[in-house]
Amino acid sequence: MTNIFAQGRIHRRRNRRMVQFIQLEKCLSIAEKQGFESVHGIVLHENRNMLALGKKLGFEIKRDADSEDNELVIHLGGNRP
Repeated sequence: MTNIFAQGRIHRRRNRRMVQFIQLEKCLSIAEKQGFESVHGIVLHENRNMLALGKKLGFEIKRDADSEDNELVIHLGGNRP
């Protein structure tokens, strides 16, 4: 028998990730319309969800060897996926 509460948690998690994707995509669209050439962000190495989201949106991910943080960079101007 399937645990209905576990299913609810999975759906909420999936919905939350979709909302985050849409929000960040909208922010990138606004930045592009405002004339930004690129967007940079720092993400902790442990934040795998944000790293996956950045990758899905087309960010380059560079690991900083000194701090173990990641820099996410996306170049705007019509070349996004």
